[in-house]
Amino acid sequence: MTRLLAGATVAGALAVASVGFAATADATPVPTPEWADLKAGTIVTAMAATDPGVVYTVSSKTGAVTKITDGVPDSTWGSAGSMVSPQDMIALPDGTVVTANGKAGTLTHFDADGNAVSIKLEVSAEAQSLTYLDGFVYVADYANKLISKVDPIANAVTEASFATVSSNPIRITTDGTSLYVQNGQEISKIEKDKSKAQSFIALPLGSLIGSIVATSTGSVVAADGNDPPGLIVYSADGKTSKKITTTTYVNGLAIDSHDNVYGSSTNSNQVVMLPRGSSSLSTLTTLVSKNPVKPVAISVSDDGVLYAAGYETGLVSAVPLLATISSAPLSASVTVDTFFTSTITTAGGADPVTLRATALPPGMELSGGVLSGRPTTPGTYTFDIVAVTPAGESAAQAQTIVVTPAVAPPTPGPTSSNGGSSNTGATGSGGSGRATLASTGADLVPFGAAAGLLLVGGMIAAGAAARRRSA
Repeated sequence: MTRLLAGATVAGALAVASVGFAATADATPVPTPEWADLKAGTIVTAMAATDPGVVYTVSSKTGAVTKITDGVPDSTWGSAGSMVSPQDMIALPDGTVVTANGKAGTLTHFDADGNAVSIKLEVSAEAQSLTYLDGFVYVADYANKLISKVDPIANAVTEASFATVSSNPIRITTDGTSLYVQNGQEISKIEKDKSKAQSFIALPLGSLIGSIVATSTGSVVAADGNDPPGLIVYSADGKTSKKITTTTYVNGLAIDSHDNVYGSSTNSNQVVMLPRGSSSLSTLTTLVSKNPVKPVAISVSDDGVLYAAGYETGLVSAVPLLATISSAPLSASVTVDTFFTSTITTAGGADPVTLRATALPPGMELSGGVLSGRPTTPGTYTFDIVAVTPAGESAAQAQTIVVTPAVAPPTPGPTSSNGGSSNTGATGSGGSGRATLASTGADLVPFGAAAGLLLVGGMIAAGAAARRRSA
């Protein structure tokens, strides 16, 4: 599920006691056009992404919940009530959504068809922020300094006073194991099975925290509006921190399933990204439209799309975080030990984008988007290539290379010295009993010499016999 906290615009001019890191851009930001256009003047307080291509926004001005499907908004889908002022919204694993309705002291749970069920909290409650953990919705009750626990299946409060915090809670989030609550000048930590808030992080004096998110390893990232503005990253034990400064305020924060953090910047009309484990920001995209989007609310879907909505512009943008392989699938034939090369290209996605292949033909490699090498073993090789970004992998694209054996040149036979036939074999002669040898120059010389010797020998023998008779 998406963990979302949509922060309000904040400003300040007090010193921040933390380490500063300048924001950097790893690549030229890719402009992102608007994805959906709500009515101008629509006040979007929060948003939540559920199924692929489906996003919900809620207006603090009208209480209306708009469902956007593939860029087409349905402004009549649902309403938390015209007399309430929703402050937050989250999506649950079943695809339903819940709003926190501020001073009305209620939550509204919407099913897939927009039907609404109101859930009443403690007397005088002010439902400020929401998060979901292990089957329950946890609510930051600003007025009563409480964290309440709600069962979204029964649509009922199970523990109105699940935990008490030291000051009015503004934001609540989770790392999948514990709860983190921003209240006053500290961030409290609540173990889900202990129901006791512990002081976890003492915020810098004068800090103006607009949003917080927690990574799966327990570190906390906070958007600080104090000069210089930026993000403060706290270690998992809460003892150390570093501040990554920005040139403009970061308003809303969202985190994906890979622990990448994203921030919306209203003044610069951009979305920034803090990759997991990084100490520098990159500008993910500039939101391009007929008017500035001025993003505040922000959410990341499970299928790798970031959505950002302007506070009162009525404009919503969709930013694909996953790359796609744009080159056509490879189908090639190459002779063994012959050099082969092919370039694999990608489109979109959060930088950096790398490629990974499985079961390449022996002798070949994929490096820097180039598949090359001299295949060493004949055969048909089918393998997948995927594009990898910090936010995940693309769909696999199948490639096929057929490696054929090298063709051996014909082997020439021995040639005759007199240009005759090269046949040196013995052949039978039709059963006559006489053997015929092949006629080659090399054979004639010894045959002639042997015949001469036989002739001379015969003449000598004949002469000797004649002398015996005459005697």
